[in-house]
Amino acid sequence: MDYAAATPLDPRVKKVMDEYSARGGANPSGLYHEGRESKTALENGRRTVAGFLGVKPGEIFFTSSATESNNLAILGATRANREHGRHVITTAVEHVSVLNVFKR
Repeated sequence: MDYAAATPLDPRVKKVMDEYSARGGANPSGLYHEGRESKTALENGRRTVAGFLGVKPGEIFFTSSATESNNLAILGATRANREHGRHVITTAVEHVSVLNVFKR
């Protein structure tokens, strides 16, 4: 049920990504013109995803990898629920990025 790293890219998403890739990269934290354009595109994307999921844009975080995402989600959830104990359970068949954060 999970495509994992082989999830096909929606052609509509690819089209938008290609438009920005063709311009070269620009740091959305940069103060120069291209950086500000990237920041605007990033925030528009955040609002789009938030609207689709029915959440606030500030609740959407973009990460660079599954490992980073797993760490953020698992550590965030466990730290937010410390008052309920320090015991969490996973399975031995989880991806190594999940297993490693659980070991921590």
